[in-house]
Amino acid sequence: MRSGVDSRAVRDPGAVLGVEAGDRLGTFLRFVAFLALASAVVVAGGALAQGGGVPALGLVLLAAGILPSLLLLPRRGKVWEAVGLGLDAGVVRSLGNGLLLGVGLAAAVVGLVAVAGGIEWIRGVESWSSGLEGLVAGIALFTLPAAGEEVLFRGYGLQILVWGWGSGPAVGLTSGLFAGLHGGNPEVTGVALVNIGLAGAFFAIVALRTGGLWVPIGAHLGWNWCLGALFGLPVSGLHLVERPLLRLDTAGAVWVSGGPFGPEGGVAAGVVLAAAVVVAWRKGEGPRPAGGGDARTDGTEEGSEGRVLPPDHDAPEEPGRDARGNGGPKPG
Repeated sequence: MRSGVDSRAVRDPGAVLGVEAGDRLGTFLRFVAFLALASAVVVAGGALAQGGGVPALGLVLLAAGILPSLLLLPRRGKVWEAVGLGLDAGVVRSLGNGLLLGVGLAAAVVGLVAVAGGIEWIRGVESWSSGLEGLVAGIALFTLPAAGEEVLFRGYGLQILVWGWGSGPAVGLTSGLFAGLHGGNPEVTGVALVNIGLAGAFFAIVALRTGGLWVPIGAHLGWNWCLGALFGLPVSGLHLVERPLLRLDTAGAVWVSGGPFGPEGGVAAGVVLAAAVVVAWRKGEGPRPAGGGDARTDGTEEGSEGRVLPPDHDAPEEPGRDARGNGGPKPG
C-alpha cells in the first residue's frame, strides 16, 4: 500500500519519543512497558475513583495515558507533544471540528438505523430548559472519558508503535485494545466490539493525520454526546444522561439497531464507521505522526519540511528530490 506519512513533527521525533525508526523489538518492549504502567495506574486509580462515576473513570484513564509517558519519555519537556496534546492557537478550532465530525457520524448512524426501522420514538422535547440542561450535562459527563481514552489509546503508545512497526499495525493493535476495554460493558456483542474497534481505528487515523489528539478528542466527545445527550440512546450499553433533549430507543432486530447496547452494536454503525475509516485513510497524503511543530529530518535543510515514512510504506517521489522509503514515523 502506498500511503506517505508526512511528519511535521518536532525535530528528531524518534529521539523525543525514545525510539528509533524501524526498531521493532525496542518499540514493542517500550509499548509493553507503557501498557504495564498504564494498567497499574488504572487499577490503583480505579480503586480510588470508586463512586465517582464516569467522569472519575475518565480522569483515571487520562492519568493512565500521561503518567507512563512521563516515565518513559527521555525528554520530559516534550511530554504534551508526545502524547498528542501540544498547545497552539488552533486547539479550540480542532476541538470544534472534531465535535462536528463526531456528531455528524453519530447522527448518520441514528438516521440509518431509523430508516431500517430500528428506532422507536419515546418523546420529543419536554421543555427547552431541561433539554438544554441535559445537553450541557452531557458535555460535562463525556469530556473526561473521551479525553482519557484518546490519550491512553491514541497518544504515546500509538506513536511509538508507528515509528517501529508502521501505521497499519499500530492502528490495528491499539484499536483492538480499545475494543477490548469495552468487552465488559452491559449487553456487549461481537458486532459491538467490531464496531468499537472500527471507531478506534478511525480516531487513530485522524490523530495521525492531524498531528495531535484534539480533533479525535472532539470527535469522540461529539459521538457520545450525540447518542446520549441529544437522542437519549445507550452509549456502549449505558444510559448515562438522565434528561436528554430527545428520548429515543432501539427497536426491531438487534443486529440492525444494536438493541440494548445502543446503535454502536448494530451493523448500521459498522457501515458508517467502516466508510469513515476508508475515507480517512485514503484522503490526502495519508496519516502523519502526532507531535506538531516544525519538522527537520536527516537529509533536509534546517527549517525545511521533512518527510518521515513508516517502515511499511513507500515514499512518494517529489519533483527535484529522490524518493525516500526507509524512514519510520508515527496517531488521534
